Amino acid sequence: MEKKRVNKTWRRGLLLLLVAAFSLSGAGVFQRKIEENRRQNSQRQEVEKTFEQMLEKQPAEADGAGKEQSEGEQPQAGGQNTGGTGQSSGEEQQAPGESREEFFQDTLFIGDSRTVGLMEYGQIQGATFFANSGMSVYHIYDKKVSVAGMGDVSFDEVLSSKKFRKIFVMLGINELGYPMNSTVKKYGGFIDTLRQRQPDAVIYIEANLHVTQKRSAQDAIYNNANIDLFNQEIAKLADGKQIRYVDVNPLFDDGAGNLAEGYTNDATHVLGKYYQVWADWLAAGADGQTAP
Repeated sequence: MEKKRVNKTWRRGLLLLLVAAFSLSGAGVFQRKIEENRRQNSQRQEVEKTFEQMLEKQPAEADGAGKEQSEGEQPQAGGQNTGGTGQSSGEEQQAPGESREEFFQDTLFIGDSRTVGLMEYGQIQGATFFANSGMSVYHIYDKKVSVAGMGDVSFDEVLSSKKFRKIFVMLGINELGYPMNSTVKKYGGFIDTLRQRQPDAVIYIEANLHVTQKRSAQDAIYNNANIDLFNQEIAKLADGKQIRYVDVNPLFDDGAGNLAEGYTNDATHVLGKYYQVWADWLAAGADGQTAP
């Protein structure tokens, strides 16, 4: 009996130790989860604050255009001026007195799922969207896409439908599995086609959006090193005038060149509410710049 009592006491003590160890481990996991949530909430609050400041500033800039600005000075998104090679003079910025809707009139957006997001959530009126989630420069010529007011149409039919003032292009993420040199060459040929078919349009080459650090580290193809390399190559196609390079990544990055966790729920696309601010940024200063 005494031996059984000792064994029972020993087992109870061991069980208590295991419970205590598990509790401490669980508490650590729980604490890390709390810290992660706090970090993501802080990121969301920071970007929403930036967005609010940007949106509040836009009406003031439009009302004061020509009064407080010197000749040739243009308002930039976030109140910053940018410089460097490939930057345009800004003549295609939202003109004084021109509304956001007017800016996007006679504009064509071409792209993959990120552009679909702009179409669905960006509240862009008056623009034409030729976009779907699988779009790439390798298949764009032979795919039909549902376009508002036109039905299922080909790329050729869209280009023939009207004269566009602006064309925004975001392609490349679906092509990362192909040889980089081949894709860059194919992309360059596509931009040449746009220039030939729409010679009066200003073409905006949009940098591809980053993915999160976690996805980038785990994915051998769809990672930020490959995205940055491709973006650098297509940026070389810009002349700063009729072909311009715009990079919205800094608006959504975590400061280390990754899409911040707080702005996405799938590690690849920004949340729906941020597409409108993305569109606002384009209208406020899409003249060949990076976001503030």
